[in-house]
Amino acid sequence: MYKLDSGRRRVIARERAELGVGAHDRRLRSGAASGGRLIVLSVAGDGLATRYHSAVTDVIRTQRLELVLLTPADLAAIAAGDAAPELAAAASAAWRDEIRWLAGMRLKQVTEHPDHAPWVLRAIVLADGGRPAMGHINFHGPPDEAGVPEVGYSLLPEFRGKGYAIEAVRGLFDWARSEHGVTRFRASVAPDNARSQNLIGKLGLVRVGEQWDEEDGLEWVFETP
Repeated sequence: MYKLDSGRRRVIARERAELGVGAHDRRLRSGAASGGRLIVLSVAGDGLATRYHSAVTDVIRTQRLELVLLTPADLAAIAAGDAAPELAAAASAAWRDEIRWLAGMRLKQVTEHPDHAPWVLRAIVLADGGRPAMGHINFHGPPDEAGVPEVGYSLLPEFRGKGYAIEAVRGLFDWARSEHGVTRFRASVAPDNARSQNLIGKLGLVRVGEQWDEEDGLEWVFETP
């Protein structure tokens, strides 16, 4: 799987803080839309990144994508092998199988730490063409004690090579900058994953060290300077 999600099957205790670019923070417009607010956060990278927020959903919009926050009901259903009841997207069995292990972990995380919810698991949804769920993206949790969150993502094979991954990561970074003032980001990548290394290099992350992951083995750690 083409992925940057180095935390694959990593226990919650190993995530940052033990679970404890150039975006501009500008509200350009707001209005009613399905009971929520549409707020433009930034103009950067691949286009307009926006966030739509209501009582039941949280969506970061980019030029082509929607990064849809999965609700606890969605997480519970996916972890049980069922369809996500509140996800307005075409979620294939392959997508559910790929994300199932992580949904269970994130459900436990947000149950124990409700304030982590906005930071964690989102479906990457193509806004047009039947709204397929193409993969997932998340931070492992809120920023650590140094103010740095770690990103992870995965795309299904048929959606790779079209620029969706970097557009999704840029959108998530823009949201963290605009909503929470985050200025630095982290990613951990296998040494032989040249594709992901190229992507994070385009986002300005540089190698700062390495670590050993019990599931994934040796990883190179990258951060924004």
